[in-house]
Amino acid sequence: GVTPDRYLANYMGRESAVTGGRDGNMHFGDRELGCVGMVSMLPDMALVACGLALSFQMRHEPRVAMTWFGEGSTANGVWHEAMNVAGVRRLPLVLVLENNQFAYSTPNDHEFAVDPVERAAGYGFPGVKVDGNDVEAVFEAAAEACERARRGGGPTLIEAETMRMHGHAAHD
Repeated sequence: GVTPDRYLANYMGRESAVTGGRDGNMHFGDRELGCVGMVSMLPDMALVACGLALSFQMRHEPRVAMTWFGEGSTANGVWHEAMNVAGVRRLPLVLVLENNQFAYSTPNDHEFAVDPVERAAGYGFPGVKVDGNDVEAVFEAAAEACERARRGGGPTLIEAETMRMHGHAAHD
């Protein structure tokens, strides 16, 4: 629901921006649209999304919380706490893992003993792997996960596999 002109105005510090010109990056939200400002690509947003999903569940609202993060986040304890509470409470939550095969500078095979999406089963809910470069496949997986969550089926982890296009930061 955020229009491109309001989004771009954010980067230019314009008053017409989503944040009224007070933030020049993607860390913004729009309460009227139900979009909570992003904490970061790190696992912290998974806990925020769990809190939102829990509030939807407690109010019997047919809403679903969705968040995304990189695969490096899945090595952090906060991420595991979020996965656990999501599974135990059967929260209406969709977690999108953008897997570009590296956590900062560490390749996946040096960080995980199993594929990240396989871990969802350990928390009691399904994990789905899709081609992260196929927008239609990602949309279809997200739509199915959202519908499942709305029916009371609990969370889903979607692993969108892609490739690293550049280093993690400017110094790479």
